Amino acid sequence: VLASKSPENPPAMVKAGAIGALVGLVASGTEGGQVHAASTLATIATVTKDYKAIVAAGAIKPLVTLLRMGSQQAQTYAAAAIASISEDPTNKSPIISAGAIAPLVRLVRSSVSADAQVHASDAIANLSSNHPPAQNAFNEAGAIPLLLALLESGKAQVSAANALTHLLSPGLGV
Repeated sequence: VLASKSPENPPAMVKAGAIGALVGLVASGTEGGQVHAASTLATIATVTKDYKAIVAAGAIKPLVTLLRMGSQQAQTYAAAAIASISEDPTNKSPIISAGAIAPLVRLVRSSVSADAQVHASDAIANLSSNHPPAQNAFNEAGAIPLLLALLESGKAQVSAANALTHLLSPGLGV
């Protein structure tokens, strides 16, 4: 993806107005378009930290919809974008209200790709950090035993441990 080839590309894409088009593609593009658009939004969010522009373009609902109903690859990149956007504490409640908890917990299961598990665990960590209602909701959705299972081996160990830290530590701003 162009956004990840050079650190100058994501800010240039934001300046050129790409966010709105990418959100539109996530919402109603082909499967391949949705995958690349979600991946590019995740990269833009990670590199530029311009979460407000992405949220202002209406990205949360289409990303959560993609998280629920997209292909596995699309779900992986939607989780990555949500993990990045949720680094801004003001985005936690809108992401949770859009219905992200159940699909994120589903992506932590062992039957999905390691990348999906990493991104979903990162999103769970960000959403539950200093947010007791999210901590309770993830617990009720069954996240804790699934995250504990990821600690045994694999690529998602660090992300799962981080998510557990935030789920089990109210008020901890790690």
